[in-house]
Amino acid sequence: MQQCETPDQAAAYWKTHIASHPYFNSECECLVDFILNTRQRVKGHYQSPAAMRSK
Repeated sequence: MQQCETPDQAAAYWKTHIASHPYFNSECECLVDFILNTRQRVKGHYQSPAAMRSK
């Protein structure tokens, strides 16, 4: 699991997993929740379905 304790680490996760996904549309507002465990490691994320529909 990827560590996510700082804004830089969150940005790295975003670039690796969200922005590179084929359904991601940088022209559309979207909401993404990072799911972290108690050790601040990313277990997964949830992306708003509305952001994926507008592509």
